[in-house]
Amino acid sequence: MKEESTPKLKLQDLLTLSNMEHIYLVHDTVDVGFISTSYTKLLTEKGREEHKELLHASVKEICKGAYGVEVVLENIDAEYLLNFDAAAAAFRETEFEIGDMTP
Repeated sequence: MKEESTPKLKLQDLLTLSNMEHIYLVHDTVDVGFISTSYTKLLTEKGREEHKELLHASVKEICKGAYGVEVVLENIDAEYLLNFDAAAAAFRETEFEIGDMTP
């Protein structure tokens, strides 16, 4: 008898279905800190294309953490998560300096 497998939940699906505040990304094996998902809501079509690796990452676990809901991702490079966090920080800094950049 063939085993049926449940498709993995992707981060993009979780963010689309959820209106939760304070969602943080965590790597499944490497400590990358807590990376906020708030920046993902501001991504343009081009931004979603540039960060599709993150948006298509598999969700391994969802749990309550110290700062909010933690989404543990698997099959994604820890360095990629750190680079995404740096890009989000640069965006927030620029927005602080020049004002709201919401499309």
